[in-house]
Amino acid sequence: MTTRWKLGIVGCGRVVERFHLPAIRARRDWEIVAVADPSPERRSWAAGQIPGAKVMGSLHQILAAAPLDAVLIAAPPLHHRDLCLGALAAGVHVLVEKPCATTRKDALAMAAAASRAGRLLRVSYNRRFHPSYVALKQRMAGAAASETWTMDFRLSFTVVDWDSFGGHLGRIEGGGGVLLDAAVHQLDTLAWMRGSPVARVRTTSYDRGTPGTEEVRYAATLADGTEARCLARHGVGYTEMLEARAEDRVLFASPTAFLEGLARDSAWYRHAASRRAWVDRKLTRFRLKPDPMLVSFIRQWEAFAAALDGRPTSEALADGLDAVAVHTLIDDLRAEIGPRKAFPAVGSRGPSPLRRQPASTRRRKGAASAEPPEASIILVVGNQRARAARALESILHQDGIDRAEVLLVDLGRPGHPPLPGSEQPLVRVLGGEGLRSYGPARAEAVGRARGEFVVFMEEHCLAQPGWLRSLVSRLSDGPWAGVGPRVVSANPGVGFSDAMEMIEYGRWVTKRSPRETEMLPGNNSAYRRQDLLDLGPELESLFLADTVLQWRLMDEGKRLFEEPGAVIAHRHPVTLWSAVRGEFLYHIGFAGARAESFGWPWPVRLGYAAASVIIPWLRLSRMLRATEDDRTATRLRRSLPGVLLLLYSSVLGQAVGAVWGSGSLALRFTDYELNEPRPLRGERLASR
Repeated sequence: MTTRWKLGIVGCGRVVERFHLPAIRARRDWEIVAVADPSPERRSWAAGQIPGAKVMGSLHQILAAAPLDAVLIAAPPLHHRDLCLGALAAGVHVLVEKPCATTRKDALAMAAAASRAGRLLRVSYNRRFHPSYVALKQRMAGAAASETWTMDFRLSFTVVDWDSFGGHLGRIEGGGGVLLDAAVHQLDTLAWMRGSPVARVRTTSYDRGTPGTEEVRYAATLADGTEARCLARHGVGYTEMLEARAEDRVLFASPTAFLEGLARDSAWYRHAASRRAWVDRKLTRFRLKPDPMLVSFIRQWEAFAAALDGRPTSEALADGLDAVAVHTLIDDLRAEIGPRKAFPAVGSRGPSPLRRQPASTRRRKGAASAEPPEASIILVVGNQRARAARALESILHQDGIDRAEVLLVDLGRPGHPPLPGSEQPLVRVLGGEGLRSYGPARAEAVGRARGEFVVFMEEHCLAQPGWLRSLVSRLSDGPWAGVGPRVVSANPGVGFSDAMEMIEYGRWVTKRSPRETEMLPGNNSAYRRQDLLDLGPELESLFLADTVLQWRLMDEGKRLFEEPGAVIAHRHPVTLWSAVRGEFLYHIGFAGARAESFGWPWPVRLGYAAASVIIPWLRLSRMLRATEDDRTATRLRRSLPGVLLLLYSSVLGQAVGAVWGSGSLALRFTDYELNEPRPLRGERLASR
């Protein structure tokens, strides 16, 4: 007969509401008899959710009111030590939410109290119970003893999405912060997975920006010699991936998926694991698949009951000594970082020279400089000379242009006169010979740029005042690998321009507050030059589809930022044939670059082509979700028939690109981008 243990819960926050309570209800070996929370609102919630349980305001009250076998401590971390000590002193077993404590000293006190009381102290590190992580652990354990493993562990989530009642999440002073919210999971999981303690840690970078954004990168060395690189972040979106690599094979685990393959195909497996995790989250959201996080909590409670019964289980909860080991390492990282500002931020170089300087210290626009520029602006032009001249003029009139250079890549027909402004000393003209298509032209310019940052703008755009300064200042002062502008239409209401605007740049039309993001405007964003050079020869194909380029950067743990203070006005195609052709050609390059960059085998290419018919509806749903004001929503509704037509044009392009690659069609796309007429209101449709 199964023992039914009497349980008290202290703290009724989100983790109890979303995971612990449903997990306990799924088990027959637990009975919740008492609940404590200082908040009247949360006590009212608990009374409605757990009929028959005594609902009170403190741990001491429920200890006095009901006989308990164990308590779950799920209060904010600053209170964990005192609550655990009180429960253990009363002779009650304890399961405490992570982090066990906020310091090594407190963790030691809690472990010692459990030993004196002869009671169990267990810590809720639920990654030990994820099926995919268990599979990864078993596969590594079954490998030859001579194999040497390196590991890469990324864990990132958005603080505001959790919406904690205690307000501690993401607040260092409140017992939160990325070390206690995320790094504790990583350090415990690494030691558990290898069966070997983490011997030492070393911080490689740290950044703490706006409230709710914090990032630490660190290296961990295990006692068995395993090396691990870790990224713990509070930022945008949810990302979790553990990668283990031996000499000839690679293993990937996320909370929802486990994949194994050859090391040479690691890029494809990494991308496949990331996409599968995204799909599984959607399936879980619509209750089409069990939530793997909830499954891990159910298994946790099974393991805790087994520990009280004295029964063995395949996986065990972390105990007090495990927690002491984790918090020793957290204290080491905290000491390296210093008092939240002492450690250099990711990519920090101090104040940007492109910020406003006194007039007496600024160099005249157009004058040469012996110092290397901070930013290199790359402009690729074709046969539409008047349009390209206006784009160049808008760049040369930017505030801060004296600390930049312009690389003008001219792919126009031989015999064209030089563009007005190209004679200025800060403009370098690169000939189009051997650079016939867009990707190689932009990659060549990146290789010949001298600035730390490269800023791209299409020749059918106009840079608005403050564009350059806003982009480069944001890159210079933050941990961002890429920064994108707000995009407005230069020819609204002209033919099919509104439909093209919604499809190409709809999510960047609305003026929003600056924010971390998962996507930047294609062909018109700024990047750290070294991050692009690190991509090597594939940079040429990635430049055919900036979205794939951005995915690659994010797969490497890089971060992107949306800067609405930088604005460009974009000319869109205006005729139906022009718009359809543009969507078709672009998405050939997009799907081809995606398949080539991530090493898709033929079955995946064919499957993607077959499934591409659902892409228009996925893209349309994203466009609707990204619409944040009534004006943009109205424009989207008015242009909906054209939007759907163009979306299906893109589907055909994606199917072709996935199967056959971009090939020679890259030249046709380049010709389209640089030479297609895009008239403003009142202009005639000029010839190509």
